[in-house]
Amino acid sequence: MAFFGTIYSYPGNFRVQRILIVAASGPKAKIDEWSCYADHELTANALPASLMTTFKVWPFDVALYPDFATNFERALGKLEVGLRARSGKFLVEEELTMADVMVAGPLVLAGSILLNEEMRKVAPSVAGYLEELMEIPVVSEAFGELQLCQTRATE
Repeated sequence: MAFFGTIYSYPGNFRVQRILIVAASGPKAKIDEWSCYADHELTANALPASLMTTFKVWPFDVALYPDFATNFERALGKLEVGLRARSGKFLVEEELTMADVMVAGPLVLAGSILLNEEMRKVAPSVAGYLEELMEIPVVSEAFGELQLCQTRATE
């Protein structure tokens, strides 16, 4: 006899997969979703751009840099939609979660090179969210002072 809530089945049973997808739609799933999004979309475009401009580890590539900037701006679009749909101050729940920290990291990194005034106008919820997050002492202590650029870094 199985414990209540335990599913025994054969591999590849589509009925079980449907049940598991529905069961994974709570707050933990949203935290995981935003954490992965930050890692795969925001960081994936902010980090190479900063390695070219701020840290000068990679040589500046005139062909690649605009692609990173465009992809970062596209990624901000989904974040903007998600922030407009939220019910509270944070991405997932009424308190700071890993999702907020994971999203804040690349936004702070991109703040001085990519997140220029033009991008902040396109994504005002993102700009407000970032400023609200940086007012939290734990977050500002972890990431340092937020520096927002007026124009996008070019080299």
